[in-house]
Amino acid sequence: SDRKVIPFDSAYLTMHPITSKEYFGPIPENNLQYVASLLKITTGQSQIVHEMYKLAQLEAWKQQLLDCSETASQSHDPSTIEDAETNFRLMVKRSLRTNRQEELGACAGGKEEQKALLGKWFDET
Repeated sequence: SDRKVIPFDSAYLTMHPITSKEYFGPIPENNLQYVASLLKITTGQSQIVHEMYKLAQLEAWKQQLLDCSETASQSHDPSTIEDAETNFRLMVKRSLRTNRQEELGACAGGKEEQKALLGKWFDET
């Protein structure tokens, strides 16, 4: 085939700490395409794989914080975990909004109906 495959660049996965908003930024398009072609899935499914990876990383990080708190008798700031969880939820909602733009555009109730629909889709995810 004449199509040139760009290799997967995992640098973006470790570029930012999990506590930063940037950690939950979009996956580079070439990485979505690479994973999709490697696994023989769609880029939409590749996006879901990315989100599942980020969720697994988030859960492992939270467990590590809790384990360290128990062994060192130190407490962690709960707002740090809440902020990371919020950033994850926002990443998923941005993805839903992007992938279901046509359905959102058909909402007669404006932004409030769109927000309700995004919330419903998020809960289903």
